[in-house]
Amino acid sequence: MEKRERNSSIELLRVITIIWIIFHHFNVHGVWEMQDTVFPGWQLFVSGMTGWGGGVGNDIFMIITGYFMITSKVHWKRIVMLLLTMFFYSWIIAGFFYGVIGWPLTAKEISKYAVPIWSGVNWFVGCYIVFVCFVPFVNLFIQKMTERQYVSFMILFYIMFRVIPRFSGETYLSGGFVQFFIMYLVGAYIRLYGNKLRNFHNMKFWRRCFLGGLLFIGIASVVPSVFGHWGPYNKIAYLISPFMAVICFMLALCHKPFSSKIINGMAGSVLGIYLIHDNPLVRKFIWTVWSPNLDYLDTWYFPLFMIGKVALVFLVCLGIDQLRLHFVEPYMKRYVDAQWPKWEQKLDAYKVRMNQYLMKM
Repeated sequence: MEKRERNSSIELLRVITIIWIIFHHFNVHGVWEMQDTVFPGWQLFVSGMTGWGGGVGNDIFMIITGYFMITSKVHWKRIVMLLLTMFFYSWIIAGFFYGVIGWPLTAKEISKYAVPIWSGVNWFVGCYIVFVCFVPFVNLFIQKMTERQYVSFMILFYIMFRVIPRFSGETYLSGGFVQFFIMYLVGAYIRLYGNKLRNFHNMKFWRRCFLGGLLFIGIASVVPSVFGHWGPYNKIAYLISPFMAVICFMLALCHKPFSSKIINGMAGSVLGIYLIHDNPLVRKFIWTVWSPNLDYLDTWYFPLFMIGKVALVFLVCLGIDQLRLHFVEPYMKRYVDAQWPKWEQKLDAYKVRMNQYLMKM
């Protein structure tokens, strides 16, 4: 069967999204977390206008996941490969910082980076792997609902787990998993019912919506630039990030499909870039140790510094992950392919034993 080419419009969105996330991390880890030493100024407006993409980026990735996985099966080999990649980068990075550079090492740090998914070293990738394990059940749940029930459920979920927490209300359930679930529902809804929406294919409509969202971000960014704190900005950015994510996804989906090997190749490194630059050791080094971001906040060339540093981080991480894809990933794939039949046999045997045990109860 002929392999279908990937739509590079969606792949380009993945690349743009990881760049937005790097901009967000530049600001949140290198500027916003140091807010006790931050003073009002136009630089904070620039920081606000470039730092909104973190939550939006995570939401975009989950919308893409929901859009494609609602009509397909989970490819468990890919999840295993992602898990191995997560371990690979955690071990390599920890070995570099503790073994080569000589950063202080404790027993707690050893356990933290030895089993990264357990300790949440990269929360997004770890949560993504866990969430995918529930996708077959989530899909069954979605397929049992009518469209009206589906919409009502999404609205209720958004109010309970996005709106109420922003106003210090208690929902009794929180965390990244809930965020993933909400945006997966949105992506699946777009795939199943999107064509019924009046402006679904209207590119001009989505462009206007995007500009409207930027206007809200701009208004919110005025607050820190005048008062020097991020309270209202964080609330507004958090509340509109799902809508901005949907808008960005729709702009990519409505764009004329095309295929580019370069873009597709870069998109293949998106999660690798995430694993590298947002590793806690790397994160601390690039944002607060190496040319600390805060040292440049009160300079006239702060925007140029930010763009240059984000571009450098992106390109270096992209280069590292491309090397992994070409020289390490093939060996990982061969190992997984060789072991997969044995793992499937063990899993089938475990299922049989569990069924027998349940029947005896």
